[in-house]
Amino acid sequence: MLTFRPSTDQDLPRVMGIWRRAVDATHHFLAPVDKSAIEAELMEFFPQVSLQLAVDAPGMPQGFMLLHDGHLEALFIDPDQHGKGIGKAFI
Repeated sequence: MLTFRPSTDQDLPRVMGIWRRAVDATHHFLAPVDKSAIEAELMEFFPQVSLQLAVDAPGMPQGFMLLHDGHLEALFIDPDQHGKGIGKAFI
């Protein structure tokens, strides 16, 4: 069972882990140098915004999304959870 909650500073390591794994699984068009540059920017950006997290029963984030002014800016799901309806539940 999933629940949704806003992110906290303590979630950043897991959020970045989800981002890295999802990008590795789906963004084959990015060169390693590009991924590193984006990751460095996100490490500074994510603590400044509130992400919505999908968390499992034990409370572990399985995906996240960023909404800004009513627009979906980011949606990343842990690849182990792809196809299980988390993205659809966010939307």
